[in-house]
Amino acid sequence: MWRLKGLLTRMKTQLQAHQRAIPKLCAEIIKCLPKWTKDKCSPKCPVLRWAQYKAAVMEMMGIESLADEDFLKTSSQYLDHLGEILFVSSLTEPIVILAPNWLCTDVFGKVMAPKNFPIQHLRTVKDIVKKDEIQKVFQDVADIDLLITLLQEFQLCHTFDGQEFIIPGLLTQAMPPEKWQKTEDPTKTVYFGKQVQCADTTDMFSSGFFPRVQIRLMRQLKNRPLLWRDGAKCFDCNVESLIKLSPDGRAVNICVRSEQADKQSCRQMLEQIDNVINNVLDECSPGTTTEERVLSARALKEHREEVYSYGMDQIDKAEAGDGIVYHDILGFSEDVNDLLYGGRDDDGEEKEQGAVGNRHRQPKMYGHHNTIINAGDGAVFHMYEGAVGAVEQLQLEDSVSEASSDRLALE
Repeated sequence: MWRLKGLLTRMKTQLQAHQRAIPKLCAEIIKCLPKWTKDKCSPKCPVLRWAQYKAAVMEMMGIESLADEDFLKTSSQYLDHLGEILFVSSLTEPIVILAPNWLCTDVFGKVMAPKNFPIQHLRTVKDIVKKDEIQKVFQDVADIDLLITLLQEFQLCHTFDGQEFIIPGLLTQAMPPEKWQKTEDPTKTVYFGKQVQCADTTDMFSSGFFPRVQIRLMRQLKNRPLLWRDGAKCFDCNVESLIKLSPDGRAVNICVRSEQADKQSCRQMLEQIDNVINNVLDECSPGTTTEERVLSARALKEHREEVYSYGMDQIDKAEAGDGIVYHDILGFSEDVNDLLYGGRDDDGEEKEQGAVGNRHRQPKMYGHHNTIINAGDGAVFHMYEGAVGAVEQLQLEDSVSEASSDRLALE
């Protein structure tokens, strides 16, 4: 143990010796964070709304107003990138979390802790968390509505009425079989779908991937979806869709169907769900390589227990030939048009919108940083190797005079 401590001490010394200079305003804010945590808010809820944070900065600088509020926001984003604070800028009034560890440990920890953890944590009733339960667990937090706003911004929960909250990461129920049965007239019902799976054995989805997909579905779809631990069922006019996570958690299957054979609406819903999944993959698993496969329409219509699919190379080969693809395990052939578009439309032409089959999704690597937490659509908590973007224009502590820090002040 003493050797490990010695190594860590030497590494810390080396890192500090080569640490880059930071903007002067940011350095001053960092010095004040412990004091603000005690004086400006409660240590049990180290959060400031933008007006409070701005007032604290002006008090620190000894000024009465700011000449350039955007400059302060840019500085705060820089501190967010360093992990010194969390700057939630996607709200009408931004929120600043002075102690990121508080959010991760005292909030996320209590929300996501399993039942056997020896800490007070949220308990669900039929996979629902009531607001009273949140108030009970977080009784030390004065502003429960602010806490709920943070949970929603970091896409951990969703509510339709403000009193009952769905936290996908806490769902325990599996999909009941009766929720996806054969239709009254299977011969007229159109089925087709796609699969998004990890391309290699070394690839995997992050633990927050599918819960965040469920959050996005609740936010973006017109009708409230049904949710389970490993799936979701969505509705829209003449169309139903079923999204299922594979038992090993390495693939997502999307099936759409319409009893009225509304192929166009099926394609639109499939495209919408596919966009949600790809966007969440870019956020939660940016280094994961995935590939798409086409589900067997006949197997879907027959409601087989297993999911059967075709690789895109098989589809490409069939399209270049007679348009028929054969499944070795199932032992039957299918028309490529049925698989990709739900069959030909009445005018004899396939519609490209919502068609199954993006060939391959390469991992998206975001420059020099790794996404740790994404808050909503605007606030992002990153760990950067260095300062980038607009913050390069900020003054550095070692290269400017004290007087230049008055750039924010009105003369």
